[in-house]
Amino acid sequence: KHLARTAASVVPRLAPQNALRDMLAPLGTPLVRGQILRRPELATTLETLGRDGFASFYRTEPGAIGEAIVKAVSSTGGVMTVEDMRAYKVEARAPLEGKYRGWKLYTAPPPAGGITAIEVLQILDARPPFAEGSGASATLHEIIEAFKHAFADRTRYHGDPAFDSVPLTELVSPAYAAGRAAVIKADGVLDAKLYGRPEAGAAGSEPRDHGTSHLCAIDKNGNVAALTTTVNLGFGAHLVAGKTGVLLNNQMDDFAAQPNKP
Repeated sequence: KHLARTAASVVPRLAPQNALRDMLAPLGTPLVRGQILRRPELATTLETLGRDGFASFYRTEPGAIGEAIVKAVSSTGGVMTVEDMRAYKVEARAPLEGKYRGWKLYTAPPPAGGITAIEVLQILDARPPFAEGSGASATLHEIIEAFKHAFADRTRYHGDPAFDSVPLTELVSPAYAAGRAAVIKADGVLDAKLYGRPEAGAAGSEPRDHGTSHLCAIDKNGNVAALTTTVNLGFGAHLVAGKTGVLLNNQMDDFAAQPNKP
């Protein structure tokens, strides 16, 4: 239902030659609920990754996955280059550590968003335990207020520490969380500019995006695999990379603190 609704809103805005139009309207009209969507090109890409390893994603010889991605981006005015793909390497970062109700929390540091989760949980940790159950309005109110503090800070401060200064030590400290917890009202809300770091001013608003999925698998031996995939807004950049079936995202809009403003 959601896919059909989103396809119906996006297809009229796509150029006739756009490969995404072929995917979402294979018979000329947008997909409807119950219709089968087949993606053989993406299946071939996934088989290549399964057979040759994820390094094959970055290969840039003619016909390779990486070459198709660079060509799709550059042909529409983007700045990605073949060298960007060739030079890519994973950068390992130390995880963030926090606490909640006696549990230790470990999560991904910036530029990933784990800092938001730690901030929320540590604010709640500094509050009395929920007294009225998980679905009670008082419980939901406290959770929402904690999220408002964390997301105000996320909008103001979160970025890539290779390029920007993120007050990481402060935002993940229990003392900071206790300060934010202390201003939560049980029977009201704060002025918008009072959420997050004190005296920081109003936070920008973020787009209402719904394109992220996460899965986590744990086996009987305690091995864990976690995967997050996102296209950000509906069907990302509306751009399919050649014959790979790979839909490119539009995550770059997260670098704007106000929608539709650079």
